Amino acid sequence: MEANSNTLDLTAAVNLFLSLWNEKFAAHFVKHYDRLCGRVLTDGSGSKFQRIITERGFVNQETGAHEYSGSSNSAQGFIALEDGNSKALGYYRRGDIFIAASFKVPGKNVRGSVFSTTNGLESLNSDGTAIRYLRG
Repeated sequence: MEANSNTLDLTAAVNLFLSLWNEKFAAHFVKHYDRLCGRVLTDGSGSKFQRIITERGFVNQETGAHEYSGSSNSAQGFIALEDGNSKALGYYRRGDIFIAASFKVPGKNVRGSVFSTTNGLESLNSDGTAIRYLRG
């Protein structure tokens, strides 16, 4: 399914992006770690940006269930909830994806958009574990 700003609202586009990212993130953990697991989620939203966090946990060896303590969260990025312009970020559009500069602040330069033809996956690194850095 291809997302674009005409057919999907922002919430649906963000949920699709997170779902696709979770598939890549989980596949990475299955391939490389037998006792660890991870997931990508949002922890609510501010007035201008929605924070994306990754949470790491353990696989219960007896039941195979994934267990998350909530203490191993990392901010990975932010999604713009509205068009805007700021001195630090410049002009950005609704649905743009930013890397996290800190747990509460988005970094400079847009990495992708949840409304793109790849549903925002262009913003991820090659193994799907984080938002990519820009080389320059």
